[in-house]
Amino acid sequence: MLEEIEIEEKKLEQILYENPGYLEEGMRAIARQYPTDSGPLDLLLADEDDVLVVVELKNEEDDYQLLQALRYYDYIAEHIYELTHHFKENGITVNEKDPRLMLVAPSFSDTLKRAAKYLGIEIDLKQYIAVKMPNGSIGLIIRDVEVPGMQPSPPPTIPDKLNKIRDERLKKLAGKILEELKAQDVEIRPIHGDWISLFYHNRKLASIACRRTRLAIDIPTPEGRRMRYQIFNEEDWLKIYHEKLKPAMARREP
Repeated sequence: MLEEIEIEEKKLEQILYENPGYLEEGMRAIARQYPTDSGPLDLLLADEDDVLVVVELKNEEDDYQLLQALRYYDYIAEHIYELTHHFKENGITVNEKDPRLMLVAPSFSDTLKRAAKYLGIEIDLKQYIAVKMPNGSIGLIIRDVEVPGMQPSPPPTIPDKLNKIRDERLKKLAGKILEELKAQDVEIRPIHGDWISLFYHNRKLASIACRRTRLAIDIPTPEGRRMRYQIFNEEDWLKIYHEKLKPAMARREP
């Protein structure tokens, strides 16, 4: 007979790291306590499509879990190119698609579920029961928790991003930059927050953020690091394009 028990968060983490298939068929473990600028995230997994999955665990109901998880998610989404490059060098295959987010807890409050439905990103809520097996080992019974009334947010658009810019000259320049890149077969993908991802030959080239008074552009280096540059005017853009972005495009030529 199975005995329902309580377990510590670290034990929950260990079980799921060793048995990621409990959460979803085809899931595999990538890292445990992975460092981010908001502290270590509990589990970094990959699904059967090689998409990274950020997993935040709690051994009790905690509304703060969602906010904490979003900080980790933001870090992984922002550094997706560097991470895929790093993992590839270590023989781990993951792709550059936007990551998924997964929360695991014994229960979720109505408040958390109401907040989750407005995120506009892929999120899974997994409710678990820990049980003691007849042989003394610990197992988990996990079920999906639906978010009532969850509707996907409309996908962000380029005009949405450009409208964040308050300087009209800079807004016009940003539109011109994106049109010039599209003409060079760069794929423009608006993503979370202020950011726009740039893909070239199906590989992430860079990211541009539309700020109130400037543009920020993140360009990966050949070593897999990310460098951020600020654009205030056309002169800044031309310098960054010719010295940084154009060489990065050349490295991604088939």
